[in-house]
Amino acid sequence: MKWKTVFIIFCILVFLFILSKVDTNIYAFNISIVFFTIGTLSSIYFFAKKEYTASFICLVSFGSILWILLDIKNTEQAKIHREIFTVLWRNDCEYTGENVPIDDVSVALVYKCKNGEEVSTEDIRNRIIKNKFGIITNDSHD
Repeated sequence: MKWKTVFIIFCILVFLFILSKVDTNIYAFNISIVFFTIGTLSSIYFFAKKEYTASFICLVSFGSILWILLDIKNTEQAKIHREIFTVLWRNDCEYTGENVPIDDVSVALVYKCKNGEEVSTEDIRNRIIKNKFGIITNDSHD
């Protein structure tokens, strides 16, 4: 395998590592699937050509490592965070500039929706958790 190919793979890995550190939301999962597929197919291609080193590099770099790097952002908390802002977007809510303290460190943002209702991100989070997991949090007002 030529050094040029190794350098290109390294550059792609660095680019994707940087991309994994950016808040890419739902795109991180889709990109990880695409690169997992590319890595697997290119690994099979190089394996058929009996270039085992290139096959191993493609499988490890594109296959498992990038899957972990990009998919690690898809935690339950990240999913809930995306659902909160999806609810706000669907209900045409705008940020009022106000914050409601949750605890000593955290605050919830207050939004005013098109229907005139004011809602905080913490209220939406509690509703999502209650509906999704059947858990009623201590802060829930429902």
